[in-house]
Amino acid sequence: GSFGEILKAHWRGTPVAVKRILPSLSEDRMVIQDFRHEVNLLVKLRHPNIVQFLGAVTDRKPLMLITEYLRGGDLHQYLKDKGSLSPSTAINFSMDIA
Repeated sequence: GSFGEILKAHWRGTPVAVKRILPSLSEDRMVIQDFRHEVNLLVKLRHPNIVQFLGAVTDRKPLMLITEYLRGGDLHQYLKDKGSLSPSTAINFSMDIA
């Protein structure tokens, strides 16, 4: 992510993704606000094609967000690796989360 690093970890024997706020940004109020907003959104979203929220550390540093681990990465990483989406791929992604 833009304000954090994503790490693979294990929780109760299951691989998880941990998004941790970068130390250099841990005092930035906008970064903290964006992080909390992301947590609040993930708490509300439940869909089989959206990464599952598992937990967060919001009361001490480092701030962390824990989700299920996706072997292929996220959309941001996909775009970074492959560039823009073709129209058919964009439609398929949209239909998957509709």
